[in-house]
Amino acid sequence: MIPQNHPLDSLKTHYLFLAVFTAVLALTWQMERSRIGYYLRAIRDSERAARSLGAAAPRYKLYAYMLSAAFTAVAGALYSVMFGFIDPESGLGILVSVKMLIMAALGGAGLLFGPLAGAVILAPLEEISNNLLGGAGAGLTFVVYGAIIVMIARFQPGGILRPVTGLLRRSNGPGKT
Repeated sequence: MIPQNHPLDSLKTHYLFLAVFTAVLALTWQMERSRIGYYLRAIRDSERAARSLGAAAPRYKLYAYMLSAAFTAVAGALYSVMFGFIDPESGLGILVSVKMLIMAALGGAGLLFGPLAGAVILAPLEEISNNLLGGAGAGLTFVVYGAIIVMIARFQPGGILRPVTGLLRRSNGPGKT
């Protein structure tokens, strides 16, 4: 039995997180390329048109909600493993919710790696600002998040990965692999 706060215990936790992250990405990638992924994109673009083509919109929306709830439950379970407790403010506070929204919007909501790209940018930015301000600028974090939201909405509403995926699609046009 490994004592608590032992480095191996932390290493096991990181490998568990990596395994769950990989499984969620693989499941999402597979779903994106399956029939349900095509139906969900059609419903997002035009629910009426998707229904006219035979997609049972309420059923597939329910599948999407259930999958989202399952991913959220797994994230909550991992959060409790990492910190040892859960309280409403730490797990469901406004700052956490806004941070998740900004990560998705910054990278590109609706893209497989969009939220990951947003997290890769936002997490170090948050750490740097916390180190520079020494925790004294808690209100400044909201100002920075608000500025990021305005910049995304104004200059890159599809997220920073949207132009990259557009370029990749054009370079892999018809006749190319």
